Amino acid sequence: MDIFGDFGFVGGNDPAPNPSQDAQLCYNWYAEVDNQNPKEVVGLLGCPGLVQLCSATGGGAPGFDETATVWPRPYSGPQLEVRGMWELPGGETALAVIGNTCYLVSVDISATTTSLAALKLTSVGTLLTTEGQVSIRDNNAGGYAIISDGPNGYLYQINGSAPATFVGGVTTGSNTIQLTAQVPIGIAIGMTLSDANGYIPSGTTLTAIDYNTGIITMSSNATGTDGTDSITGNLGTFTRISDPAWMGADSISYIDGWWILKKTNSQVFYTNAQPYSINFNPTYFALKDSASDDLVAVFENKEELWLLCEKTTEIWYNSGGLYFPFSRLVGTLIQSGCKAPNSVARFHSEGKEGVIWFGRSERGDNTIILTQGFHDEVISSVGFNDEVSKYPITKDAIGYTYQEDNHEFYVLTFPTADSTWVYDHQTKLLHKRLSYDPYAQKFHRHRSNCFMNFQGMRIVGDYQKGALYWLTRTAYTDAGWPI
Repeated sequence: MDIFGDFGFVGGNDPAPNPSQDAQLCYNWYAEVDNQNPKEVVGLLGCPGLVQLCSATGGGAPGFDETATVWPRPYSGPQLEVRGMWELPGGETALAVIGNTCYLVSVDISATTTSLAALKLTSVGTLLTTEGQVSIRDNNAGGYAIISDGPNGYLYQINGSAPATFVGGVTTGSNTIQLTAQVPIGIAIGMTLSDANGYIPSGTTLTAIDYNTGIITMSSNATGTDGTDSITGNLGTFTRISDPAWMGADSISYIDGWWILKKTNSQVFYTNAQPYSINFNPTYFALKDSASDDLVAVFENKEELWLLCEKTTEIWYNSGGLYFPFSRLVGTLIQSGCKAPNSVARFHSEGKEGVIWFGRSERGDNTIILTQGFHDEVISSVGFNDEVSKYPITKDAIGYTYQEDNHEFYVLTFPTADSTWVYDHQTKLLHKRLSYDPYAQKFHRHRSNCFMNFQGMRIVGDYQKGALYWLTRTAYTDAGWPI
């Protein structure tokens, strides 16, 4: 017999604007619903902890020590933000950008029947910036991954520094090459050129591509003539994009061999020159123009291109157009936009793949928006909206999703506000997921800054100390620090 009744102890983090109505807080726990005839239908599970897998030089977490009598001191090393991660085709390697360095993540010790794989980091290139989220996509068959930090773009050759070969005509005293076929997908401005006859001087680079005439311009004049010269171009394993048609990109998507890139502070988005190519055609761009608001982010979902704008969202598709490959899907405009470009992620709900983000519209803002098909729904609570509206800066929000058991989580961090919220679709409740400083006795944002599923592990990158962690409920500390 239940003498005292159910006091509703289990729930989410949902303090109402009027605390007399609801003052419930939920930090580092989330509700679990069990409908399989349990003793209690709803219970609380502890949020996952962190186990360090690898770290950049100078960074790293202390790790958990069962013999320690005091908690480790807060991190005081160099600022090493894990800015983005991306699993490469085949699942054996991945890219991680930490500070100004791009690393190849690979298996150091293979997984066994009793342990997961141990990982290692190998530096492959250097970026011109040291902080802020990066966007990464690969083109698989094209052989490259593209990385953008906003103003700058970089190419990583997935299979090493393999050269591109093609046939073209060179002429004594001329710095042009006349292609005998269409522009090859594997060439790019800035690559070093050589040829079988030795007519192209050592150190010559490719400086321009004319897609209408099929003429390539070199930095040096040829010393001989051959109408069908065998030419080799080498770009190196990691290189900065020097193509004049590069317009910068703070958001990248990939559909059908096309990289779709969003130009900063504009309505413009553009693509590479042809499917799987690593060069850019200055005429291959379009405007998001069904409404006058600027484009905030581009995102791919189910072969559709989502253009998330300040107050609206457009959906485009690959129509195979002659002058630009993508066209607007008429009648699908959504009257909700995006407030933070790095908050956009894919989310599975009610048997459908949708898109989730931190949103706004012409009617208001500071909401979490989830789509099903071409319909949007606000899924954040009054408590979330009320608290977040008090944050001084929210456009820097970072979001990612992951699945554990039958929970689909959306993790949304506000770096400036130093807070992390998590939406759980199983219960449709929000909770806070925070790190803790036992010396200052203060909660901070969760340590994760980005996410990838790699080698059978849910991996997150630290926002501060250059570490990659396994996110797991079998760990009860944040890599040595208390939860």
